[in-house]
Amino acid sequence: KSLGFHGIHWDTLGDFGHWHQDTFPANPFGDGSPTPDVAGFLRAAVPILREYELEQTLNFVDGFGWDPTLLNEHTDHSWIGSAGRAIAFPYWEVWTVGREKHFFETVGADQYHKGFVLAMYPGYSKYHCCAKNERQNAAEYGEWPFDLGVKRWQMCLDHGGSYHFVVDGLRYLQGPFVADAVRCSNADVKRLRELTGNA
Repeated sequence: KSLGFHGIHWDTLGDFGHWHQDTFPANPFGDGSPTPDVAGFLRAAVPILREYELEQTLNFVDGFGWDPTLLNEHTDHSWIGSAGRAIAFPYWEVWTVGREKHFFETVGADQYHKGFVLAMYPGYSKYHCCAKNERQNAAEYGEWPFDLGVKRWQMCLDHGGSYHFVVDGLRYLQGPFVADAVRCSNADVKRLRELTGNA
């Protein structure tokens, strides 16, 4: 908090293993490992974070660990108050084609009226090559990453949320590493301003 942060973001790798059908690597802890209790972890962190007046978010990769009761509120007060909300807002990171539809049906603001953030990285080229592990863009062959990002951001705005795309003011994300972000051209900036109503 002394650094000016309002909370903490817990980063996960999603369903990393054998618990559900997925395309992630095998669980390094073996077949006997228990299913992670993501919601339990978040609820256990709440009283500790509230001592410091901090909020929390977590990236629910492809929805793994998501529990809508994490957004329960029993009052109209803020998250820091006596409300029952365990996370500040839903933050989903989509890596599998088709999971964005599930995301909008499950977390869209029409469901909870809380807003959300979607991270579904638009990739590094219009070819969306497997060498860059762009499986989330497999159906987008031929679409340039910036155009894809703008399309996804518009979809998020239409559902009452936001899209993790622009960083450091004038750069846009290609993948999960901010260091790989690309500088926006003047035309890109104009499109983004029109998209967000800041033209």
